Amino acid sequence: MKKTKISLACLLVIPMSSFADSSWKAFDKDKDNALNLSEFAGYKAALYAELDMNEDGKWSRSEFVKGLRDIKGIDPHWLREKFKRFDKDDNRSLSLEESENEIAKNFKWLDKDKSKTITQKEMPKRF
Repeated sequence: MKKTKISLACLLVIPMSSFADSSWKAFDKDKDNALNLSEFAGYKAALYAELDMNEDGKWSRSEFVKGLRDIKGIDPHWLREKFKRFDKDDNRSLSLEESENEIAKNFKWLDKDKSKTITQKEMPKRF
């Protein structure tokens, strides 16, 4: 899996407001200052790949917690609880498939006007 170097954070567990900066613009393929579902999925897939440290196509619990624990203000216990919630088959790893449900939930939450795109204006400014 090719890794893309962007902000080390996971959109599945960290409030979307932490990504209100310009890092998401690299995924705005049609340069309309909005992310459609496909572009948003690419953004999340890049983050997923970054946290898949051994490149086996899934996150182990240790990769998940280790990859995110350096982010200021993130509690490792909170991360472990999030991981357990996302690990639907309870195999102690997160597949991209398991993550896709969370991608859709985050996209719907951000798409305030239900336009099927996330505009820069819809991105929260802060936590």
